[in-house]
Amino acid sequence: MAETTSYTQHKERLEEIVLQVRAKDMPLEKSLDLYDEALAIGARCVERLEQTDFTSEELESVAGHPEVDISGAVQSDIGDADQSDISDAAQSDISGAV
Repeated sequence: MAETTSYTQHKERLEEIVLQVRAKDMPLEKSLDLYDEALAIGARCVERLEQTDFTSEELESVAGHPEVDISGAVQSDIGDADQSDISDAAQSDISGAV
């Protein structure tokens, strides 16, 4: 089955996930599910970029964008800062349960 989701759609979904995880009322289990989804989406994006043959003009055009590594890999949009959001949500759930 061919991949029909565009890179832009994946990026938009990642942005939605970040917003959802940052919500303070997000249950821990849901945050972890979203985190897993984000990792899978990120892996698909990296795979897609690695399979793409870029022209020199395309490489130059993305060279100034920090979210894209011109060697073909994408730096994660969901990094350490967002992992701390998940940790905050987990702590909030734990504190609320006590």
